[in-house]
Amino acid sequence: MELRFKITLDYGPAQGDDFRKFNQLYGDYKGEEFSVLRNYYHKPLATLNWDWEISSRVTLATSLYASAGRGGGTGLRGRGSFGTTSFRESFSEYMDDHAEWRNSDYTINWNTAVSKNLAGAHVPDSGPFAGMNLGYHNTIDGLPSKWGADTTVRRFSTNSHNWIGGISKIKIDSDNFRYELGVDLRSYKAYHRRGISDFLGLDGYISTINGNNFSGNGDRIGTVVTTAYESSPFKNLGMDDPNGTQRYYIGYNDWTGINGLIEYVGNDKFSAVLQLGSTTQKYQIEHFYTTQPDTKSRKITVNGGYIKGGANYNMTDRANVFINVGQISRPPLVDGVFTNADYDFTEAEDITSEKITSFELGYGYTGSNFKAKVNAYSTVWGDRTFSRSTSIGDQGITIIYDGVEQTHNGIEGEFTWFPSSRLRLRGMASLGDWKFSKNFNGTSFYNDNGQAAGETGTLYLDGVKIGDAAQTVLYLGANYKLSDRLSADIDFQTYSNLHGRFSPLDSEFFSSNNRGSIELPSFSLVDIGATYKTTFLGYETIVRANINNLFDEEYISQSQTNLHNDGGRAWNGVNVENLVYFGKGTTWNLGATFRF
Repeated sequence: MELRFKITLDYGPAQGDDFRKFNQLYGDYKGEEFSVLRNYYHKPLATLNWDWEISSRVTLATSLYASAGRGGGTGLRGRGSFGTTSFRESFSEYMDDHAEWRNSDYTINWNTAVSKNLAGAHVPDSGPFAGMNLGYHNTIDGLPSKWGADTTVRRFSTNSHNWIGGISKIKIDSDNFRYELGVDLRSYKAYHRRGISDFLGLDGYISTINGNNFSGNGDRIGTVVTTAYESSPFKNLGMDDPNGTQRYYIGYNDWTGINGLIEYVGNDKFSAVLQLGSTTQKYQIEHFYTTQPDTKSRKITVNGGYIKGGANYNMTDRANVFINVGQISRPPLVDGVFTNADYDFTEAEDITSEKITSFELGYGYTGSNFKAKVNAYSTVWGDRTFSRSTSIGDQGITIIYDGVEQTHNGIEGEFTWFPSSRLRLRGMASLGDWKFSKNFNGTSFYNDNGQAAGETGTLYLDGVKIGDAAQTVLYLGANYKLSDRLSADIDFQTYSNLHGRFSPLDSEFFSSNNRGSIELPSFSLVDIGATYKTTFLGYETIVRANINNLFDEEYISQSQTNLHNDGGRAWNGVNVENLVYFGKGTTWNLGATFRF
């Protein structure tokens, strides 16, 4: 049994013009820190394993498991503070325009949000909500559009679930072969809710997501939500309160899988394995507000499967070559089945499984104090469906893309070398060429009320570099034992060939004659650490300390957009209009592990 704890601190400036460690999303509210974004989750997992040795050559392994995850995250809802929680200028420029929203230390002044809510709220003069300060986000059919135009609340979105399953596999060994046959059964029930975490001075909030609540003349007038729920997985999340929510739907996913394996092990120099499997997934969603007259969609079944094979040949006692190939048909995520699952039962026009074809060829060497491996790979991932969310002005939008295909080619290598009994060296290199290999369409386009807003047309991404991760990575690390108890280590990493992640609004890709994705500046990081082994209260104890980004390198780790530099304002050649994430500066952490 192990008990671990860790203390992590950021070291460096938190104000001025250094954005890397500044959290612009929180401030003091009711005497406590209050953040726009709060993630909260608790996921206990229970398993029951049973191994039955039927004979010396036949065993049956069965595992049953269950999980009940509870939690989600928060964000703002409403136009009142739109744009006041993001910095796209320097601090001084920002304060010129938004000084009322910030304290002297640049944290959010939540009292401003409360005062604006009270000034902009709608106060009915009759009816069940007479005299209450009500906030609102959008225009209400048949009622004044000024209602709540300047109000803001903190909303919560939960993605809780109940998940049960079982895996059972029979294994048979013979002199030359090993066989496996298994079954995989899973049932997943996901609870997707959105409600109010804090009204910020308001008495209620009008939500028009409730498509079943109409006035006498057919206009949608919305539901008034008056109950807020604390954003904590250990508190009441409102799952039994159908009226205290802006959105509530349940997603059902049942999985049935059958798999088999044959492995040849009858030769010391050669071994091979073949794996086969089939899967069936059933999808269904249940809405409690937004769909009439049925509350449940029809069940949709999508089949998948895979075939994978590999072989290894030991050329000598120290050197081997290997090859792996595979073809996978994987059922899609829910976006590929129900394109607007948050709001209705709209089905994708073409519901199909994703197709993945992979090939790998490699060489390995293992010596007395040195081992290394190098492999080349090629993977084509087609018929993908995924969603991207962004905003136009103060209106959020979500776009579903289908028919996406990506090709990943590359070479990877790694080694471990012990020049002496005290010194260990490790290295790694990854050289990739990852691109989109087809143009594709944004087929479903929804605003943040779930209303269809048209189609985006074709994105011309064929041949464009894929963003999100550096395609060239080099690493070298050393660990030295100063004594039997104390060791020190240093790691050097460099990242390049890093590109921007395409955004739904990148006009660059609206034409086939485009400049591709932007390339972000390369960067290198140095980390150091030390490990000390001792005893504490009679138990084995390991103390670990790290300093990350030792030289405080300033770098962009990701860009959410692809705006090329056309001679305007730039940072290290990157157009400052891009939405980017900077990596952290120097940080350190200290942790301890107790083994009982």
